Amino acid sequence: DGDGDLDAFIANSGFSTVWFNDSHGFFYDSGQRLAGVNSRTVAMGDVDDDSDLDALLINAGLPNQVFLNNGRGFFSDSAQALSSGTTRGGALGDVDGDGDLDALLGIDGQPDEVWLNNGAGQFTDSGQRLGNARVFDLVVGDVDGDGDLDFYTANADFEADSVWLNDGMGNFVSGSQTLSTAYGLAAALGDLNGDGDLDVF
Repeated sequence: DGDGDLDAFIANSGFSTVWFNDSHGFFYDSGQRLAGVNSRTVAMGDVDDDSDLDALLINAGLPNQVFLNNGRGFFSDSAQALSSGTTRGGALGDVDGDGDLDALLGIDGQPDEVWLNNGAGQFTDSGQRLGNARVFDLVVGDVDGDGDLDFYTANADFEADSVWLNDGMGNFVSGSQTLSTAYGLAAALGDLNGDGDLDVF
């Protein structure tokens, strides 16, 4: 809501909710009930370049939704439907280097998708279909140190996790690595051993 403290956007199986912070760490319900079906997670970022945080709501039961913030913490559905697949992981990041936030969607049992932002918060399917794993989480970061955003997926059903490398223009190719074959539910990227590159947990 732009008052300098951290608020909370809660993705729920029914309506998602927004809780405002009173600046002392106490949260109160804003009264918003944002429609989604079986929402799994939410990615926050300024997708329409108006200097507030918007929300990409990741749904397992409906196409993913983009909610735009009015600057005071109240959200409206932009009426976009990003993918019809069962999505369990998603992230925002500027994958094509044009200065706005694009959407990466991890689909359960179907290829992952990349949706490009026009700078005003309107997304278009790039047409890329990446892999076919049961993705349960998706995280972004520059894993190969070439200055653009790549992504990593945690895959369920004991499938190897996936690394997808960006060519700098938002086109991805497989990193061709066989990673953890555990039942992946979540992942995080960070420099765990202090050598200046991103590792995965």
